Amino acid sequence: MLHNVPCTIGIVGVDEGSITAITYGARDILGAWVVGSLGHDVSIYDRTGSRRRNLDKDLRSLIVEAAKGGDRSAVLLDTMDDVSPAFSASAEGIVVLEPVDRALVRAAFMVTAKRAPGPEGLDLVASLPLDLIDSVIAPRRSVERSLGIAKRLLAAVRSEGHPVDDAAEVPEEPVDGPRLEDLSGLGEVGEWGNDLVRDLADYRSGAIPWSDVDRGVLVAGPPGVGKTMFAGALARSCGIPLHIHSCASWQSRGHLGDLLKAMTRAFDEARRAAPCILFLDEMDAFGSRTDPGDRYAAYSRQVIDGLLEQLDGAKGREGVVVVGATNHANLIDEAILRPGRLERVLVIQHPDRTARVGILRHHLRGTLERADLRPVAERLEGSTGAEIELLVRDARRRARKRREEMRLADIEASAPSTEECSDALFRRICVHEAGHLVVGALLADISGSDPIEAKVDRRLYVGVANRTDFVRRSGFDLTRDSFLAEITTLLAGLAAEEEVLESRGSGAGGVSACDLRSATELATAMEVAHGLGEALLHRAKARERLDALLDNDGDLRRRVSRTLDECFGRARELVESERRVIERVAQELASFGMCSASIIDRATRQDLETGTSRERKGSYVRQTGTRAGSRTFPIALRPRTEDQAGSAAVGQSAPPRES
Repeated sequence: MLHNVPCTIGIVGVDEGSITAITYGARDILGAWVVGSLGHDVSIYDRTGSRRRNLDKDLRSLIVEAAKGGDRSAVLLDTMDDVSPAFSASAEGIVVLEPVDRALVRAAFMVTAKRAPGPEGLDLVASLPLDLIDSVIAPRRSVERSLGIAKRLLAAVRSEGHPVDDAAEVPEEPVDGPRLEDLSGLGEVGEWGNDLVRDLADYRSGAIPWSDVDRGVLVAGPPGVGKTMFAGALARSCGIPLHIHSCASWQSRGHLGDLLKAMTRAFDEARRAAPCILFLDEMDAFGSRTDPGDRYAAYSRQVIDGLLEQLDGAKGREGVVVVGATNHANLIDEAILRPGRLERVLVIQHPDRTARVGILRHHLRGTLERADLRPVAERLEGSTGAEIELLVRDARRRARKRREEMRLADIEASAPSTEECSDALFRRICVHEAGHLVVGALLADISGSDPIEAKVDRRLYVGVANRTDFVRRSGFDLTRDSFLAEITTLLAGLAAEEEVLESRGSGAGGVSACDLRSATELATAMEVAHGLGEALLHRAKARERLDALLDNDGDLRRRVSRTLDECFGRARELVESERRVIERVAQELASFGMCSASIIDRATRQDLETGTSRERKGSYVRQTGTRAGSRTFPIALRPRTEDQAGSAAVGQSAPPRES
């Protein structure tokens, strides 16, 4: 109503940290324009804090001047007590600002990130000044990254306040609890932990020097897989204390100086208690000194420099093993991961069926010792240790309601449902994975990734993964053609659906690790990170940075889209020529739920014998001339060999290459 209309309004409830944000908002409400070099044609008068002197007289003069010149203006005020009767009667409106609460912060996250943090995260962001909330919640920024920035900003804001009491107890893990041998599903993390138990025992006995012991490790993995539980079990197996800290707990002490003091005290306490484990949770909250998207890199630099000083500074840390934990290993500053610091990055994966049985046994605590838990564990594919623990708690609650001992039926009732997909959907899933497996085998000599097997499942519940596993060849020469071959393999599932079923389903998109996301990332990285596109300029390496470039650069989007379209066309050609083999693989998947890549050779030989496959020369090798811009992209068709080198890097479809 007041847009571009001569008027004066009052805005009440403006604090010192919100002036800039409120100023921009007022200009937007009143329809401000930039007038040459004179600035905006809307006047904003700040009468908050120390600028409140002679307020009544000041307000009257502002209204008179605005009325004479036909201006648009806004007056920023602290409280309603500052609004004089004359100003209230003369102003066109008084806007009273409500405090930022969870609902407002949640709405902002839903608009920008499509999801919101939990109550604690919402309260954290709401506690910041309005000017900084705009810096925290930004388009193309994940919720986890936003909360990490919010934690660092909160500490920076407190730098102008009073430090909290320096006295603080060092939190330690309770003595009671599981040991490493009690935990299942730790994989390489468990192996490292067992090695450390032996090494620390030898160090304490004097058999080996401290220089022979690993100084630290970063444990990565999705939420709920047991990173914190691992640290406690490791300390109990070693028979040494565990000191638990995080960047957030140090930031809560006050300003930057207090954070660094708390960090120093934590390491000093650990040195005095050595040998011990120092556990640092949420390591990604430290930020990165080199992230171009971090507007507060200077603050992060000081925090990380302080951490590096503690990890390998003049004081040393003999006897202190630092275990860091993170959900996002790619967000950790590279300097933290150098030898002598957190020198290994180990991942806790979702537990396999054997591990899930072990986790169930652990949380059942001797109950149902003779029960066969394998069928239940099968239904829990994709579940974390924390989710399995919750399932057991639910089962115990069911039994308590009946005032009876827990039965296997209680566990089964708490497990995810076993609904199955329709025949049509299962047929599409089988064809899709068959496309990945066959085309992946055809292009393996170019992509450097050999398919191992495809797996499918009719059951519908969270965690079931229909996938094709690949292994990368160690030391493979990665070229532009290698990237294009991998993108073609990623799109081969969709191509097989179109060729065999004459339509596409939604299975290649949606989730973060989907085929389309991985193919798009590879095509983008070719253009902006690897020098394999139209320019040699290096513009990004982090996933979030790739997303930002793709969103903001229309020309880049066109180039990436063109690459995807061309690779999809190649996938269609290969699928069309190998349709009979793909249908055989799909039939194998439907019958047995899995199919090894070795079946492709058998199916190919059968086609040759019956004369139904296209002609091949030599040992099934033919070069084609499909176009890739101004270059040709060769497609090699060959039987698998058993002497191909490889490393066990397994993922869904062709795993995305680190960019």
